[in-house]
Amino acid sequence: MAPGADYENAHVWVVVPALNTAARRSGGVPHFGNLPIGQAAVIVSLAEVHGYYFASFTNITIANGLAPSLTYQATTLAQFEAAVRAL
Repeated sequence: MAPGADYENAHVWVVVPALNTAARRSGGVPHFGNLPIGQAAVIVSLAEVHGYYFASFTNITIANGLAPSLTYQATTLAQFEAAVRAL
């Protein structure tokens, strides 16, 4: 996670561009279910810590038990929105 980020202040989505769909983590549970195994996807995360934003875009291939590490970079909401639209 980004410094100071946790499950309370970070949002996480799995974006599957080939299927034009996204799933978000919900219910405070740090995992996703019912995703297409073998499909290329991007884990997208946005965290807000003390008024500063941090984003992560991690390319993955969906697999059973996948637990990738996310690397966060400082961002602005405008930069984050542009990056999401580019997916």
